[in-house]
This record gives sequence, C-alpha cells and structure tokens, in this order.
Amino acid sequence: MSSAVHSTSLRPLLEGHAEAQRDHAFNEWRLGPSRCGVALDLRTVRTQTAKLTIELSSGAGEMYDLHNDPHECHNLFDDANSSGLRDELMQRIMSRPDDIRNPTPEPVGPA
Repeated sequence: MSSAVHSTSLRPLLEGHAEAQRDHAFNEWRLGPSRCGVALDLRTVRTQTAKLTIELSSGAGEMYDLHNDPHECHNLFDDANSSGLRDELMQRIMSRPDDIRNPTPEPVGPA
C-alpha cells in the first residue's frame, strides 16, 4: 500500500483559517473507449483565474482565462500570448508527487 497522500483536510479551511486556502486544485478523469468512443486520460489544474485540461496520451488540451471567460468559451491552449500561463499550469500538473504518468487500470463499469 502506498503512503503517498493525495489530499489534505478541509477542516482548517472550514474553520476559517485563511492560510489553509490552496492556490490550485487537481482533477483526474479516465474514460474508457466504451464511454465516449475513444480512451481519454484527462488531468486538470484549476487556479482562481485559470484552468488547464490536458489529455495525457495525445497532448491535446484546453485552457481558459476564468476571470475574463468564466463560461469557458475561448480555448487559449494554442494561443501564443498565453504560452507562459500554459507552461506554468502544465508544470503544476507534471510536478505532482504521485503517479500522474503511470496509467491507471481500466474502469470496470460506470461510476
């Protein structure tokens, strides 16, 4: 059994300790081909002002400026003016201290 911790308690935040706030949150989602026609291995990092989702196998992605585009209508992933932000968010995803690069087992059924 792995001793890696994938989360922290929300209790300090709920008790009003401002120092407990995180500057970003992660999301992982693996979809089998039976779910959407093609296998997807998605990773997302979200800050208060930006969100990046990357498909690990293909490298395809979506990135949004949540301050100016809260409804996520304008994908900035390939926008040259946003490459610095994309690189910063990508580094957050790839620097996770867990098994981000290792494939997870195929799901056995609907969640």
